[in-house]
Amino acid sequence: MGAGFWPERGEWLAPAATPEGALRKAAEMPDSLPPAHYKLPAAPIGEFARRIADAVRRHIAPHLSCRICVEPGRWLCNDAMHILLTVVDRKSDDLVITDGGTNAVGWERFESDYFPVINLTRPEAVERPCYVLGSLCTPHDVWGYACFGSDIRPGDLLLIPSQGAYTYSLRQHFIKPLPKAALLEG
Repeated sequence: MGAGFWPERGEWLAPAATPEGALRKAAEMPDSLPPAHYKLPAAPIGEFARRIADAVRRHIAPHLSCRICVEPGRWLCNDAMHILLTVVDRKSDDLVITDGGTNAVGWERFESDYFPVINLTRPEAVERPCYVLGSLCTPHDVWGYACFGSDIRPGDLLLIPSQGAYTYSLRQHFIKPLPKAALLEG
């Protein structure tokens, strides 16, 4: 059995990914509040393992004698890969276009899942509202709705951390070629 365990930090969702968040976002005035993220807490890994063991004892063991191997999947590899993007255009103070499209992750993950966008060129521990979009010809090419940094300008290098699971293997040639991966040693 593989994967499926969400780390204790839980699932971070963009507001529009939950019914309550979509209503709240629709009711808020633009730029009235800092970006909202919704944390759905996960059970600790011990509780997760106990529930799987109970299900195996109840539903599999009475019918089949077998060895079951389990790996926690993305819990191990999620933090091992990050995405780097360069801002290529600034359409307004709160909308930028990057050189990479979400074909790098294979799906419209960032419309619902929240991952911080960090401006490595102008770092600051303040998250400001900003549409960070890719360069594909689709409205689903969204990297995020906010960015950590003092400002965001063309040429800035952006980091989207923790992309080691469900991304590299799902990336696809869509409008743009597959992005390259660089291995950092040490």
